[in-house]
Amino acid sequence: DLHSFPTRRSSDLSTAAAGAPAKFTIEARDGSAAPQSAGGDDFLASLKGPNGVVINATVIDLLDGTYSVSYTGIYVGEYTADVTLNGQPVKGSPFTVTMQAGPPSPKHCVAYGEGLIETQAGVAGKFALIAKDAYGNTKKLSGEGEEIFYTEVVNIAKNSSSAATVTE
Repeated sequence: DLHSFPTRRSSDLSTAAAGAPAKFTIEARDGSAAPQSAGGDDFLASLKGPNGVVINATVIDLLDGTYSVSYTGIYVGEYTADVTLNGQPVKGSPFTVTMQAGPPSPKHCVAYGEGLIETQAGVAGKFALIAKDAYGNTKKLSGEGEEIFYTEVVNIAKNSSSAATVTE
């Protein structure tokens, strides 16, 4: 009777960032819950997410009773992670994983507002910026909904043009 369960040794099993490889470790245990010292078990892992997205995780036998599981998602939302041993769910499976937006990608962010079109020297030009990651997911810094940053640009030099650039 072989039992197993994922551990949080490599990373937090409950969250992941879009585009970034996420990992967790499975520790195989025997019927008395003692850790196994050898590999060879048939573990599989997959995640099911928003809009029917399925991610087949890679499971690597470390030959010491532990198994490294890795996956990469690109869409934000709640996923159900299924981990099985010989086709049977392991203890606690399925698990819930929240895929969060990855780091902001300047070329995917969206800016809008009158201040981007026209402004006067010495007068604040207002515009908004929606931070998005490389996959178009809106970066949420707090709370619910889209994270929108409002800012003002003031050009105080006469007869000069101002420009803003965003670099990665």
